[in-house]
Amino acid sequence: MRTRTILPLVLSLVAISSTLTSRAFADNENFGANKEADLNKREEKGYGAHVGRVFAYGFTASGENFGRTTSTAPVAQGATPAVLKKDYSRIGALAEIHGSFFFDKTRFKTLLGFEASAAGGYGTLKYSDGIPDKDSKGDENKGSLILRTEFGPTFGLVDFGGAERGVRLTFLPAMGLYLDGGRFYDSYAYFSLGGRLSAHLSSSVDVHAQYIFVPGTTTDTWDIREHRMEAFANIGPLAVGARFQLDTVELADVPAPTVNPDGTKSPVQNTSSKNKTLGLLVGYAFE
Repeated sequence: MRTRTILPLVLSLVAISSTLTSRAFADNENFGANKEADLNKREEKGYGAHVGRVFAYGFTASGENFGRTTSTAPVAQGATPAVLKKDYSRIGALAEIHGSFFFDKTRFKTLLGFEASAAGGYGTLKYSDGIPDKDSKGDENKGSLILRTEFGPTFGLVDFGGAERGVRLTFLPAMGLYLDGGRFYDSYAYFSLGGRLSAHLSSSVDVHAQYIFVPGTTTDTWDIREHRMEAFANIGPLAVGARFQLDTVELADVPAPTVNPDGTKSPVQNTSSKNKTLGLLVGYAFE
């Protein structure tokens, strides 16, 4: 695991440790000591009026895929990596399930909980030049399986309102696993940090805006960062929303320019890319 993945791991471990410490404070000094310390129904449910959602997510994506040579040998320092960058487009669909709940309240009136999600589906892959790279795994014009699972503690840092209406700001540290046969890096584990601003408008309606940042992954060769933005609403049994994701990918160890016999330096190959995904979701929200 690279150094750049250690920081998010430490932050996640600190978050989990904080949960256990805060729980001890709550058990010993606050929670259960009086009726006011108990969570009401809105506080128990991670989304305010709802505790989970199951939905279909359809998306379109575009960006640049790096091809891979058949050799797995590391790129020598000073050498230009043998990679092929090609523009691609994708469409696909996922089935997802998300659950979120709070189980405790600290002495500082913040909420402690847990959140988990799982997604699975299929996405096509098409290159702009129409020519697949037959020597590169996961680099053909065809579809591929997509899987993601994510889980972690949740912290309701700010929560205003009564039993049915209110506003909440939730801190969302998590860890996860991502598999995508259509991308050149195939799969990786990661740690993420994020937040969600929620407005609980009634006993059956809640709206949300959230941002998730993945600062590093377990992929050694590439620096992969994810920026996920989502706006969604749960209206009675209906769950609807939109999601935008921006991924940046860079070669972890950029080689130095090659010095030619005449003393000039050859330009270093561009080994970075940006990939955009936009999608809509619709499904069932459960209380």
